[in-house]
Amino acid sequence: MNSNYIGIANADLSRTEALFGEHIESDPQPRWELLLLFLPGAVRHHRELVARESLPISCKLPWQPVAALLTVAWCALPAQAASSIVRDGSIGAGPTAVLTPSGTVSRGSASYQQITIPENYGQRAGGNVFHSFSKFSVGSGDGAVFTINGPASNVISRVTGGQLSTINGLLKLDPGSTGSAPNFFFINPAGVTFGAGAVVDVPAALHVSTANYLKFPDGNFQADPGTASTFSSAAPEAFGFLGTTRATVTVNGGALISPSSPFPISVVGGDIGIDQGHLVTIGGGDIRVVAMGQHTQEVPLFGSLPAAYGILAILNGGVLAADSVDGLNGGNVTVSGGNIMIYSQVISSFFYTFVCDT
Repeated sequence: MNSNYIGIANADLSRTEALFGEHIESDPQPRWELLLLFLPGAVRHHRELVARESLPISCKLPWQPVAALLTVAWCALPAQAASSIVRDGSIGAGPTAVLTPSGTVSRGSASYQQITIPENYGQRAGGNVFHSFSKFSVGSGDGAVFTINGPASNVISRVTGGQLSTINGLLKLDPGSTGSAPNFFFINPAGVTFGAGAVVDVPAALHVSTANYLKFPDGNFQADPGTASTFSSAAPEAFGFLGTTRATVTVNGGALISPSSPFPISVVGGDIGIDQGHLVTIGGGDIRVVAMGQHTQEVPLFGSLPAAYGILAILNGGVLAADSVDGLNGGNVTVSGGNIMIYSQVISSFFYTFVCDT
């Protein structure tokens, strides 16, 4: 396979071939998927495709449902909305009223009103720390800071109240002097929006999902507190969808979402919108994006992605970038969705591999 190979399943190949000026092979199987292998030469072709005709790269795109989804699901709350972080009381100890700022926290030159979420507000099992909230939104100028008492592998938060989480301030996991670098999981089946002013500061990998549960080898951590959960000390394996809900993860308003180098990021939702937003890894961290739709499915944290049926839209300069620090080894970008749109000056400044695959 050479660097200019592009395979598109169930798309209008005649128009796409005319733009690329070369033959494009189609997948004979009647699956809804898009496969793009963008090595350096193909990135150049991709930019020409966007600039010359602003066509979507898509798989049988249903325009009316897409327009409705964009109108309803990707309207973020106002950037100046106040923070609303409320424990649901199902695990841990602490207040169940709205958490309020106390002191400040800085990141770079920016300063935020700090809302501290200590470990005892949740529940520990081995190296995993679990939290449960009825509401979780971070307003502009505020910083939600998770802290831990000892070394941890994963900090896992669920939002159970049925309201969208909007992040317009700082979302931080501070391991303090524990000597550990835990991954951060954030699950809200009602949807997650990273808007203008959103900043994520985590010491390792970042995983965001609208899943109904997080799967472990010995059970599931459910997003519904009315369903019994396993508080496992093992490593998480997959996000699980029951097919009963369909919510969106959106990154817009110029938000830059990036874990620490060289760790990965995964965004797994019913639908995914990257509209003037950026998902970026540095130093070899992979990016995995899945628009599942409303289907019963488990999406593994590692390895091959399953077929998916939702809408993934990268719009208005939205970026998925797995950058290199040495000019040699960037990460992989892997996506799965039923309908995939790439519109208007998508900038992809990463090295060597950009794979959109189901």
